[in-house]
Amino acid sequence: METILINWIRGTGVAGWAGIPIHRNAICRPLLPFSREQILTYLRDHRLPFRQDRSNDQDVYLRNQIRHHVLPVLTAIQPALPDITWQQTQDTRMALAAADSAVDDLAREVLSIEDSVWTVRLADLKPVSWASYALYRWLHPKGFNRTQIQSILRLKTLAHGQLYHTFDWEATVDRGVLICRPKTGNQIGGVLAEIWSLDMEIRCHYGNLRLSPTSEFITSDAEQRNRIVMNADHLIFPLTIRKWQPGDSMRPFGLKGRKKIKDILINAKSDSFEKQRTLVLVNGSDQEILWLIGHRISESVQPDQSTKNMVILQWEPDHQGI
Repeated sequence: METILINWIRGTGVAGWAGIPIHRNAICRPLLPFSREQILTYLRDHRLPFRQDRSNDQDVYLRNQIRHHVLPVLTAIQPALPDITWQQTQDTRMALAAADSAVDDLAREVLSIEDSVWTVRLADLKPVSWASYALYRWLHPKGFNRTQIQSILRLKTLAHGQLYHTFDWEATVDRGVLICRPKTGNQIGGVLAEIWSLDMEIRCHYGNLRLSPTSEFITSDAEQRNRIVMNADHLIFPLTIRKWQPGDSMRPFGLKGRKKIKDILINAKSDSFEKQRTLVLVNGSDQEILWLIGHRISESVQPDQSTKNMVILQWEPDHQGI
């Protein structure tokens, strides 16, 4: 039940409501249908020794918070909740299988794949009442999020030129046809990912970026280079993440005037490998560099005491690289 509630909180969609399957490829979870109490009773009755992870008693993790504080309330209201949840996950899996079968049938009518390039005829897709679900099932495995998918479906029939990016895929709409293709090595040097909202987590080259909105005034900690706070009112979506390029410059908070990214990295004594991995967060239409990730924030988005809407950005670098 914890998994289903976590998926619901995170907005994973219908697939997340199906919970964890007993069998998935070579993995089998034979104890999944049994409650904690049933397993402990069996162990005691048969005098079997067992170990308990001490972290299970702490509220540090979301799963434990739900297990300790949410589920007791729900099961007090409905004691049969574990059995009900188990049956509903089975029903959800069967409904998903039926829905995916319909998606496969629709794909044969509106989607074609050639040399790893996916094309979708949006004019034929849009009249379908569950078009957003079908497009989600096709594009989400490639890293596209719900906001991007809804934006694609809202485009006018003959719209063209809008670009959408994920970790290693890019998509565009050309005269009513969605074209989606993997990025090549050269393309990876450009836009790596797009951010469409203040509350999301995105996988990008060399790490993960998490955005969390807040109305409480918080200042960035100079010691935490990968966690900053921005004035959300000055952001223009979509924000983009890309590698820094020769000639890039920004107005870093705490320094006078505009500085070249190259000079900031030199002053920070970044080595050649770190320079190659350094990314920038860029504002929407004005293309202003808002954050030299892991180094400097732009003065244009630095919050002050009068700022009412802020967003916390947490960068988690992948030290092993891509």
